[in-house]
Amino acid sequence: RTGDLLALRIDALNLRLDAGDPAAPQLVIDDAAQPAYLVVHFPPQTIAEAAYFRSAPTPAPPGEPPVRNPGEPPPPTPEQAFAPPGTTAARIGGASRLVFQVPAEVAIPYNVAGLLDWSRLVPVLSPLVQPDADDAAPAIRPPDALETAIELPYRLLIAPTPDM
Repeated sequence: RTGDLLALRIDALNLRLDAGDPAAPQLVIDDAAQPAYLVVHFPPQTIAEAAYFRSAPTPAPPGEPPVRNPGEPPPPTPEQAFAPPGTTAARIGGASRLVFQVPAEVAIPYNVAGLLDWSRLVPVLSPLVQPDADDAAPAIRPPDALETAIELPYRLLIAPTPDM
């Protein structure tokens, strides 16, 4: 959308478009014996960039060396302070996704507002964020394609908790 720069890709798994009422098309479950999912993909949301040390020189009184706090590292030399023009270390986070299971009784209006209203859908989360108190925590693993995953820089994947 140009108004707020929203850019999403939405996958409807086991959902079909029901245009029986052309004025109000909706997504409905195609095969009731199988689970249905709405997967909302977001482009990368974060960027980490190199930071550069730069400070204004503090002039020392005439004839005295500059004052530094004990243990403070020396300031970088001009060659160390800045990378050559046009190069900066940066890393972008990967794409993120929110995964929702669509309950059998829910039909999703096929319009922007309907596709963005997730209040009647059930979030699908990794078992790692919802361990059963009686069982040992599951082994750490990357989220499956049908589990919510929000990616930050350096391949850090997070997920909301069940009580979000």
